[in-house]
Amino acid sequence: MADSDEYEPCETIWKFLQLKGSVGLLALLYEKPRTYSELESEIEITSSTISRRRIDANHHNLLKTDLESDEHGTKHVYKLTEMGEYLTRQMAHEGITSSYHKMRDHQKTIEEKTEKIADWVEQHPEKLLHFPEGKEGRVAPREDTELPPELEKARAAREDSNEKTSSGSDDVEKSDTDNTDDQTETGGESSDRPLSPSDKIPDDAETSGEEKTQGTFEDIPAGETESSQTDGESDS
Repeated sequence: MADSDEYEPCETIWKFLQLKGSVGLLALLYEKPRTYSELESEIEITSSTISRRRIDANHHNLLKTDLESDEHGTKHVYKLTEMGEYLTRQMAHEGITSSYHKMRDHQKTIEEKTEKIADWVEQHPEKLLHFPEGKEGRVAPREDTELPPELEKARAAREDSNEKTSSGSDDVEKSDTDNTDDQTETGGESSDRPLSPSDKIPDDAETSGEEKTQGTFEDIPAGETESSQTDGESDS
């Protein structure tokens, strides 16, 4: 790899042991020699990082490369040197190599169970779409355009819930608006100008007074009126 050719190996073994992937490389080679592809499948680091740790270990004479031939051809096999075996034996004495293998076993278990839960999410997306945070199309990828019955049911239930929530908000808003209109209408009647005295006179009272006045003048005999005027002139 290009970046491996340009990589400058670390200065000391002390530094090498603290770099990511170093313990895994030594622990795996302590079990048996391995090819690069076998190391790549066992260590949870990138391919470029494996190449750099191999360069570091080779630079400090912790591993060596042998050529081996089989029915498939010739291949490079990485092995620990005598100093590399001695160092890794000290790691095993401290329980480092066994802990590493246990960690790898746990990691494989986690990967297998994670794959199962991912399959469960893909097969049962409606389980998560019941939650408001669940977004259709983000739970699991789907290639078909037709939704399965379970997913369609979950979406319909959520839409009904949203409609009920929206309807309740509209009813509250409408009720508030009606109350405001009622208050405005009632307030308009009470805020008119004060009633004048003429407004306070009942209709029947006004009518009866007019009729009474008209009746007084109509009931006076014509001769009596003329006589009263004549007497007044004589007195003057």
